[in-house]
Amino acid sequence: MISKFKNSVKELKSIQNLSLIAMFMAVWVVLVLAVVQVSDSVSISFEFIAVCFVGAMFGPFVGAIFGFFGDLMAYLVNPVGSFFVLYAVSVMVDGLIYGVILYKNKFGVKRVVLCQIIRDVLTNLILNTIFIHMQTGQDLFILFWFTRLPKNIIKIPINCVLVVLITKLIQKILKKRL
Repeated sequence: MISKFKNSVKELKSIQNLSLIAMFMAVWVVLVLAVVQVSDSVSISFEFIAVCFVGAMFGPFVGAIFGFFGDLMAYLVNPVGSFFVLYAVSVMVDGLIYGVILYKNKFGVKRVVLCQIIRDVLTNLILNTIFIHMQTGQDLFILFWFTRLPKNIIKIPINCVLVVLITKLIQKILKKRL
């Protein structure tokens, strides 16, 4: 696993890679604006797709850095609510997860779904629930069981389908790069 981080750092030495990463940052900014509001407490967003691409293509280090600065950039472009740095850390963990599980590995459906479930449970369900509690003071028990868990039960399968579909595109891109 240490080699994945070393290789990921080396990815930043290529001008071509830096250009692709910048392109994905632009894609992220566009995806931030494409949120589907299902109800007052449930929205479906797509910016995680950019983090998935970057983590899978450039590794855990680049995915984590991209996640942190992408979240900051997304807030600057579309400032909804107040900026809370721990949410950026949460997206940093997303990039790390995508990088560790998908970088330089075969893109099988099982691996992609496992990656997405780990990411959604760890960051969306656990970390972000704690961060919302810290920021708003809402009762953690009620927040988890009656807001966050139902929302993520809906979102996890949707995100898995999106990531599997996007993975097919990643495979095509990676084949062209190699």
